[in-house]
Amino acid sequence: MLVGAAMALLIDSHAGIAQDVEDATREACTPDAFRLCSLYLLSVERITNCMTEKFKQLSPQCRAAMIKEDNRARARLQARRVSSPD
Repeated sequence: MLVGAAMALLIDSHAGIAQDVEDATREACTPDAFRLCSLYLLSVERITNCMTEKFKQLSPQCRAAMIKEDNRARARLQARRVSSPD
């Protein structure tokens, strides 16, 4: 999940409040994506796998942005669970 949300941002963007985080994640991670996983830039699934495998090689800025994005995704998922009827 951690890298999935962040790497999708390199390829696709969304509007609203999330755009700020996505822009920050894209800005922080794009150089790493080109440096480490350039063969997979056109495939969200493949770049996600590549960036996950190379997480320790990512720049501190990219790792921090991806962790922040992962935390946001987890919070959104938790909020959906709480608000959805059982």
